[in-house]
Amino acid sequence: MAALPTDDFASPTAHSVGAPVRRSPARESESGQPNLRIVDQPRRTGRWLVLLLLLAVAALVGIVSLSALSAEASYTASELESEITELSYRYDELTAEVATLESPERIRQVAEGELGMVPSEQPAYLVLDPAEGSATASEPESGSDTPDDSTGWEYTSHTGPQAADRGETDS
Repeated sequence: MAALPTDDFASPTAHSVGAPVRRSPARESESGQPNLRIVDQPRRTGRWLVLLLLLAVAALVGIVSLSALSAEASYTASELESEITELSYRYDELTAEVATLESPERIRQVAEGELGMVPSEQPAYLVLDPAEGSATASEPESGSDTPDDSTGWEYTSHTGPQAADRGETDS
């Protein structure tokens, strides 16, 4: 194989900028065939393969991360739902307890048993006058035992330290 002569190619500096570069045709070898050879293409498949592999790994990490986050959110939601159910039962229990504690019969028992109150024979009412800033006591009208909004209770202690100081005893 003969080396290509260097004067077969035109120098890019010999022509003006933008002018086409003229090359001479390939010369034939001594056997009459053109002097051609196969040029290997640069191997770029390795770079693309590495790039695709990195993209696949990144996608896989993203999918696994999203799956883990989804599982965690599902677990948290399940815990919150069970807590809501428990709190709902507790609310129902407390509502029933409040209804029991507010019953008039229970209030009467506590007033008589624990507080030492007795039903009033003749209740008196405290009337507030916001204009004067004072309060006056009034008695119920004759002929009516108690008004509709009154319980008719007054505090009278028959036992306890105050009763002993006043000389009262249960008899």
